[in-house]
Amino acid sequence: MEHEEKQADAEEVKARARAGRAALAAMLAPVRTRTRLAMGLQIVGAAATVVPYIAIAELAKALLAPGPTDEGDVRRAVLIAVFGLSVRAPSLTRDAVADAALAEGVAVFSMPGVAARLGVSH
Repeated sequence: MEHEEKQADAEEVKARARAGRAALAAMLAPVRTRTRLAMGLQIVGAAATVVPYIAIAELAKALLAPGPTDEGDVRRAVLIAVFGLSVRAPSLTRDAVADAALAEGVAVFSMPGVAARLGVSH
């Protein structure tokens, strides 16, 4: 008998966990694509974070080299730094947009549930 009660409790816990995962999946569904895109852009942005530092090192090497300064090397280092910074900006913007959409989705999904629990018509 005790074994059956434990098994019934375990089944109930599993059912609650499944319901929780389903509720979370439903809540995240409207922003899933945006969130994945934001994650991908964040990876690119994180890699691009180091690019300006590499460009500064290359610029220092070009400026400190003996003899006349090669304008091409300086221009290339500056362009690489600008490129690294410009790649980083869209990932930050995309993250903000996905966060806002997620917050909106949370409000849409949670408010009817809260209202129903409180007995208030929505």
